[in-house]
This record gives sequence, structure tokens and C-alpha cells, in this order.
Amino acid sequence: MKSLKRMLYELTMDKEFVALKFLIDRPNVFHVVGATHLETWHSRFLTWLLDPTERHMLGYYPFQRFLMAVAESADENLDDITDLAMLNVNQFRHPEVIAEKDINKLDIDEQETLEESEKNDDKGRLDVFFKVNIVDEKDPSQEKRLILAVEQKVYARVDVNQCNKYLRKFE
Repeated sequence: MKSLKRMLYELTMDKEFVALKFLIDRPNVFHVVGATHLETWHSRFLTWLLDPTERHMLGYYPFQRFLMAVAESADENLDDITDLAMLNVNQFRHPEVIAEKDINKLDIDEQETLEESEKNDDKGRLDVFFKVNIVDEKDPSQEKRLILAVEQKVYARVDVNQCNKYLRKFE
């Protein structure tokens, strides 16, 4: 049996581990402004990047690349996620991207009234909320709604109860 010291040595010498450490340690905008631990900054930056109407002039490209990154780590629904990422951007209508959104004030379904939403006493704030309508190419009168909910963790563990609460809201 290998000693802990030996296993740590092998890990630190592993090429993939070294590449990951280099990637993590590489300076980025959050390191530069000293905000690597501020989840709100991360949420607002991601919201700005995912919003196709922002002045970065990247359109839906960051959103599509984000979906591809999600697909890469997905255990299930890989084809569905990839299909969404590969859609023609002309099929997207009425994007809404919001940072730090109260889950009780999400406009998920037009049929849900504000009163129904306010009756829900679940507390929570979604880090990034992305909603867009997708027009069917064969029948332009048909639209589906795509909702992307992002819950980030900066120096925190995933809270299964929080994730389940958000999932119930979207179901």
C-alpha cells in the first residue's frame, strides 16, 4: 500500500494535475480586482457574458459555448443539450438574463400570476437566470421556452436541499 506522502507526490507530478493547477493559477479579471471570493461579481459577469443583447457584441456565442461546456460534463441528456447549443441563433427570441434573481419573482410561465408566485414562501436567490423562446423552424408559430438556471458556489459546498428547491420551482 502506498503512503499518503507517495500518493501526494504522484499527484503533484501528474501532467494533467500540473496543467489544471496552471489553469487555476492563471490570472483572470477576478484575481486582478481581488474579487475571487465574491459570488455576486461572478454572477453579474456571467450574466453580462450570457446576455446576447449586451455590448460585448458576441450575441448568443457565449451561451452556446456554455451549453457545450455543460454537455461535456453531463451524464444524461447529452444529445439534448448539444442540440440546443447547435441551434440556429435566428430561432432564439426574447432573451432575458438576470443576475441574483429571487426565485419567487421568476417569470417562468406566462400563465402564473404574480399573486401565485408570491404565495410561494420558498426563500432563495438564483445566481443567473436565462430565459429564451425557441422558434420551431418548420412551424414558426410554435415556440418553446428554454430556461437555464445557474447556481454558483464560491468557497461553498453544493446544498442538495437548495438545488432540489430550485428544481421544484422549475418543474
